[in-house]
Amino acid sequence: MRVADARIDLGIVHARRGELDAAEDQGMAAFDIDRRSLTDLVNRAGDLDRVLRQRYGREALAEEFTSGS
Repeated sequence: MRVADARIDLGIVHARRGELDAAEDQGMAAFDIDRRSLTDLVNRAGDLDRVLRQRYGREALAEEFTSGS
């Protein structure tokens, strides 16, 4: 669970640095990790989603993360 949370955190850092590709990659990678609680992961992914929407609006990768997560 900690690794998935760390991936979301890294995604947020990348998004704030202007690195949309890396942010989306980290966010999606979080869902590849086995977790007990998918609900917690979805809530954390919502944090990244908010940053992506604020910074990148409707860019394709930001939309892809939203629809893929």
